[in-house]
This record gives sequence, C-alpha cells and structure tokens, in this order.
Amino acid sequence: MELFPLSTEADELFQRAHRRDVDSSVRQLRDVAGDRKVIGRVDRTELSKNVFRGLLAYRELLRSHAEWRDRVVHIIDNYPSREDLPEYREYTALVSAPGA
Repeated sequence: MELFPLSTEADELFQRAHRRDVDSSVRQLRDVAGDRKVIGRVDRTELSKNVFRGLLAYRELLRSHAEWRDRVVHIIDNYPSREDLPEYREYTALVSAPGA
C-alpha cells in the first residue's frame, strides 16, 4: 500500500493517473458506478470524521430528491482506525453494515 501525505502535489497525481494499478481501480469504480454520478469518500473510520453522518446525508438526498435515485451512488473507502478501542470497533461495524 502506498501512502500519500497531505502535501501530495498535483503533478505527482497526474503522473500516476494512467498507471496500470490506477487504471484497474478506475475500471472497478466504473463497474460499481456505471453511468451514475459518484459521491466518493476515502477516509479513516474515525469518530471525528463523521462517516455515518455522510451516510445519513446521502439517504436524505435520496429521500428528498427522488430525481437522484438511480442517478447517483455513494462510494466510501474506509480504512480502520484505533481497532484496539471498543468504541471504534462499534463505529466501524455501524458504518460497514449493509444499508447503513
């Protein structure tokens, strides 16, 4: 796994844009999203990051704006944080549950 610090420069990202591993990830994303718009998030499963709140906001978007149903998908890539703490394990389970 490669890590990219917050100071990653745009030129570095452009250079990586068409590497084989990136192309593979883009194909996987397109397989999931199809023709729909993507609301994407990559983050730690951290209490302060409000991942669950984002899920609730997405649900509210679909409830209050039916025209977006089947036109947008919310894709989240979370990675674990502080797995040694029960609160974080519970939060990870909450945001990972189907239909969360």
